[in-house]
Amino acid sequence: RAAQKYIADRITETRAALSAPQQRYQRYVQAVREISEKVSDIVGQKASPKLGTIAELEARIARIDNDLPGELSKALEDRKALCLALFESKHKIRTFYEGLKTKVESRLTAVSTGDFKVSIDASFVPSPKFGDEFFNHLYQNVSGPFRGVAEGARALQQKLSIVDWNSFESIFAFVDDVVGSMKSGGIRRQTKDVKKFYDFLYSLEYFEPRYELRLGGKDLNQLSPGEKGLLLLVFYLHLDTDSSPLIIDQPEDNLDNDSIFAVLARCIRDAKKTRQVILVTHNPNLAIGADAEQIVYVQLDKVNGYRFSYDCGAIENPNTNGHIVRVLEGSRPAFVQRRLKYQIT
Repeated sequence: RAAQKYIADRITETRAALSAPQQRYQRYVQAVREISEKVSDIVGQKASPKLGTIAELEARIARIDNDLPGELSKALEDRKALCLALFESKHKIRTFYEGLKTKVESRLTAVSTGDFKVSIDASFVPSPKFGDEFFNHLYQNVSGPFRGVAEGARALQQKLSIVDWNSFESIFAFVDDVVGSMKSGGIRRQTKDVKKFYDFLYSLEYFEPRYELRLGGKDLNQLSPGEKGLLLLVFYLHLDTDSSPLIIDQPEDNLDNDSIFAVLARCIRDAKKTRQVILVTHNPNLAIGADAEQIVYVQLDKVNGYRFSYDCGAIENPNTNGHIVRVLEGSRPAFVQRRLKYQIT
């Protein structure tokens, strides 16, 4: 019995010894299977890659290399097309007013002379608030082309100085130049909100059409008070289509007599063909130069209770003519003396 037990034990030990490699193999196979599954999960399938797998990352890289350049180029073209559409919409408004400008200038040609040339300037100009709005989008305390308040303002002004605001290509080149100069230093780091900054630049809302009366090449801000008054009077007298009576109080103020006679009197002569024009004046170049149909002489009697008296008549009326010479010319002797001094025969 002891021998049998011994043999049985040896058989058991032998079987155990023989099965150990098998068991280790099975464990190995299981480990390989688990590793393969993990590798498969990490690598993913190219046909339908899961998020975060190598296949998905490779697909994204391939899209970046192969597809995105074309998509980006198309998006940039679309952006430029949208900007062009915005510019053309603004240009339509300007074109409409340019049509009116042409009609107005054709009517003003009648009073234009070598020294008195009236024109209307129609052009696009940047908004006065453009600089403030531009820098409101930026951090000026970080490195970049617009760093520093004074330095940034100079850099922007330098770029603006070469922009032709009537040319879309010039405006778009300015915008691209701004963006390109900021990208090299990290545009997101320099802007408070890069999307809002892009929207601001490419919306083209920061320039507008300007229509300006000009006299002899000078705009209104450069004219003297007299020149401003003359320009606006001429503009009004020639363009107002109303036929109701027009009363003007001393239009000769701040004007030289040459302009009064050569320009303003001529405008009044034209205006009175279609409406009644009533002038309050002390200037003979208006009363006589504009060929008044009727002169109303007004006298104030300060001694007898400040009573007003009126006398009216045509220039040719002897009584009215006497009033004109005395009040507007300073009396007949004064008029004759000036005539003799001027050597006018």
